[in-house]
Amino acid sequence: MDDFKSWGMLSAEELRDYVEQNGVSRVAEYVTSKLDAWKNVVIQFAVCGVSGAGKSTFINRIRGLEDIDTGAAEVDVTECTKEPKCYDHPSNPKIKFWDLPGITNPFYKGDLEEYCKNVPLDEYDTYLIFAKDRLTADDLKLAERIRSTGKKFFFIRARIDQDVENAKRSRKHLFDEDATLNKIRKSISQNLIERGLLNDEKEIFLISNHFPTKYQFDELTQAILAILPQRQRESLILTIDNALILSKNTLKEKVKVLKERIKFVATASAFAATVPIPGVSISADIAMIQSEINFYISQLGLSQEGSNRFSLLVSNTQTQIKALSAVLGSTMQISGLLAAYATESVVKEFSRYIPIIGTAIGSSLSFGATYYLLTKWLGEMEEIALKALEETLENVRSH
Repeated sequence: MDDFKSWGMLSAEELRDYVEQNGVSRVAEYVTSKLDAWKNVVIQFAVCGVSGAGKSTFINRIRGLEDIDTGAAEVDVTECTKEPKCYDHPSNPKIKFWDLPGITNPFYKGDLEEYCKNVPLDEYDTYLIFAKDRLTADDLKLAERIRSTGKKFFFIRARIDQDVENAKRSRKHLFDEDATLNKIRKSISQNLIERGLLNDEKEIFLISNHFPTKYQFDELTQAILAILPQRQRESLILTIDNALILSKNTLKEKVKVLKERIKFVATASAFAATVPIPGVSISADIAMIQSEINFYISQLGLSQEGSNRFSLLVSNTQTQIKALSAVLGSTMQISGLLAAYATESVVKEFSRYIPIIGTAIGSSLSFGATYYLLTKWLGEMEEIALKALEETLENVRSH
């Protein structure tokens, strides 16, 4: 496990201390390493519940895999192992989903003490407990054991689309989806509330692994993010592929994290100061700025021209994405924008964000121009990304 107390957010004070101890020659390298440190944060999810509750398919969906893909968790198989099995996230192997055997596994036969000898319940960061129908007595024993560790857990029903369809067929013209969902919640929550394992039946999440834009997949994602420590939360936000979840909330969370990075990218660029801006007496690490812009585009899921998702967008949105690519598509364009933004008014407006004040930064003009550029264009990207996401959601709903 990472020691998050000694691995805090990069701060102005920390940066000043580094400069005092090491000078300015390697500040850009130091800042860049801090910006990339989210990739080294370990998060371990324990996925619990009986076989057939949708655990394996959930593990695959959250990792962006189909059930038939290489490396996918096996689905619809009889549970026959007593050991937890780990599945790394394909784009970030530090985020791990552990498929835990159930207490009803033939090896344990409901013996919680024997189960805990083989399944290290204290070692996971949070727990996702999947119910197939009602929560069993063994599920409840497991939840109480997890609660004793002080860790957070979530109760999930993962095949809610099938439950709704079954109810629709049986009830026909009397079918009421909201009433069906409330009934399912109550059937799961009765013992949980009585045992003090949750306060409200709304704390149970009804999701569909196959239709993540329906029901409560997004609410579950937001609830998990809310209980994670800051570094873990940031790492998970930047790892989640929003093209799979299609969540406005997650997209906005990504923007918050990206905004926090800007002052440090601007600082690193100003310290590096490798490329002179034509006609302007400043220089900046334009390759670093270009890389950060590409990172924003990737994080916000702005579709590339020629992709299937791009083809589903309306013409005006496609034009906006093309224009964005044209403006930010090369170091030459970035250089031109920096020159346009390198004015005294920009420096005055953004100088209060400079992490190190005084002579430590060779060019506050470079910092101001870079900060302004990244702030302005991240805002533009967010607006386009939200618009593209809404169009994608409309397309999903219509099918």
